[in-house]
Amino acid sequence: MATKRGAQVYVLALFSKVFEQPQDPLLAIEDIYGAYEDFKTRTRKLDQIAGVTVIEANAQETLQPMLKEARLT
Repeated sequence: MATKRGAQVYVLALFSKVFEQPQDPLLAIEDIYGAYEDFKTRTRKLDQIAGVTVIEANAQETLQPMLKEARLT
C-alpha cells in the first residue's frame, strides 16, 4: 500500500533470524535449509516490488554498516 502511494519502503532482512529455532535436538539440517530457502524466496519477492529496497544482513551486528551503505542512518 505504501509503494502505491509513492513511498519508498525498506525491508530489513536478518539471516540470523532463520536459524533461531527452538532448542530441538531433532531439528534436521533439511529443516534449516528449508527455512533458509523460504526466507530467500520471500526476500526475492519483496525485492521485485517497485519502490521496495531489501537490506540483507547476516546478523544484527552487521546491520548498522548496511544501513549506512543504504544511507538510512
